[in-house]
Amino acid sequence: MKLKIYFRFVFSVIFSLILFFLPYLTVKANTLSLDGSEYKKVKIYQNGSFKEIKVLDPTSLVFVGDVLLGSRMESLAQQNGADFPFRFVRPYLDSVDLSVANLENPITDCTSKTPGKSQESIEDGRNYVFKVSKELGRSAVQNSGIDVFSLANNHVMDYQGQGLKDTIKIFGSEGIGYVGAGRNDSEASSPRIFEANGQKVGIAAYSMVVPPLSAAQDGGAGINKFDMKKMKEDISELTEKADIVVVVLHWGKEGSNYPGSYQIDIAHAAIDAGANLVVGHHPHVLQGIEVYNGGLIAYSLGNFVFTQGFRYNETAVLYVYFLGGKIQRAEVKPILIDNGQPRPVWGIQADAINNKIIKFSNVLGEINWNDSQDLLYIPFDFRTSFRSF
Repeated sequence: MKLKIYFRFVFSVIFSLILFFLPYLTVKANTLSLDGSEYKKVKIYQNGSFKEIKVLDPTSLVFVGDVLLGSRMESLAQQNGADFPFRFVRPYLDSVDLSVANLENPITDCTSKTPGKSQESIEDGRNYVFKVSKELGRSAVQNSGIDVFSLANNHVMDYQGQGLKDTIKIFGSEGIGYVGAGRNDSEASSPRIFEANGQKVGIAAYSMVVPPLSAAQDGGAGINKFDMKKMKEDISELTEKADIVVVVLHWGKEGSNYPGSYQIDIAHAAIDAGANLVVGHHPHVLQGIEVYNGGLIAYSLGNFVFTQGFRYNETAVLYVYFLGGKIQRAEVKPILIDNGQPRPVWGIQADAINNKIIKFSNVLGEINWNDSQDLLYIPFDFRTSFRSF
């Protein structure tokens, strides 16, 4: 008799848990917007029949590091197919509502390098100049799974304004978003708003690494040069128009795993001004992640598609989930770059990268990390911190 009661109790507990977690394990369905929060319709089995209910459906964003489709990657893609650069990570980029990367080269057939980056300086290693052909570049971004590219960096103007204009034209024809550069100063300096899961995601992008003749000027193409006052004004504007506000910054010291004090000050100022998230690039290596004043700061995501060598081959995919315009949780998936190609890793390799991220982050403040299935979790709201894989 006691055994029967025990089994009944165990069964009732298991069944209750299944009913509770079933909505989180159900594939995405119809998305609705209600009182600023996202919902989806799912069916659950209850009392002998299926019942349709509404459950929370977070808006999912993913961020990756520097993408270089030129240099040696161009020949690798010519040999192995235009899908080669993103072949092993495309599912990760397709699984979210909006994916964002930093493109470190123009897509152009232009042959005129930007003045100041002379052949002599290039041969001396003082400057590097990158581009990818229109044909291959178009095919590569078509096969990337990236929705938005930040162009606020020190290489997108390597082939003058024409190279940037060619890139923007290709993005327009392929339905790919961009931010942080433009055909004139007004376009380059304007934040952009993108839709994801019924939510408006505002992105402002700036470069603190600005070679000569690269910044946008009146009537001339170029990148958006960082200015603290302008950043705060942009964030203020986006908080009025968008549900989620993201700041992307090209900054920092190459090869350093720790941000400078000025980067921390700028990132904190962005969050204090109303941004939910700050994402950095340029060091080509991973830096720490900080939770600050309800926002999240990833100081550098390192390289992503890049043929730079062993020292720069550890990176990560950063997932950030939002509910009602607030961060619900973040997840970090470790990635190893092999022959320029990012590939997901598990086990010992994943642990090694995750441990470094934790180490780099610890100097920035305490984070309640959770480690499961080779992912690092940063929960912001425990009540809704579950996801199926």
